[in-house]
Amino acid sequence: MARILIVDDDDKNRKLCRVILQNRGHETLEAENGLAALNILQEERPDLIIMDLRMPVMDGIEATKRIRQNPALSKIPVIVCTASALKETILQIKTFSIFDDYIIKPIIDLDEFINKVESILGRKGNG
Repeated sequence: MARILIVDDDDKNRKLCRVILQNRGHETLEAENGLAALNILQEERPDLIIMDLRMPVMDGIEATKRIRQNPALSKIPVIVCTASALKETILQIKTFSIFDDYIIKPIIDLDEFINKVESILGRKGNG
């Protein structure tokens, strides 16, 4: 199965993602902000990153920009996970091409979450 990095400042959100993904057989890594994620990525190469947008220290947009600028990391798919269901935020995410997909949290639709993760992993040849 795949290795997935979960980046979220809320430990409950990380736990929810971890439980869902581990129950599907995936291995998970966790970071509480974008800077911590970048530090993990110095040593680890996950198959997928689930990235919160709004976090202290470094937000998900800045962290993902840095990931995309690094040739060793740039091909890792990133699913943005945001609590903002505002139409403007969704439009911004869709047009901000650094993300591969998005999920609105709290994760209400378990099937949608799993389908998006496994679809992206399938495109990468993992999963």
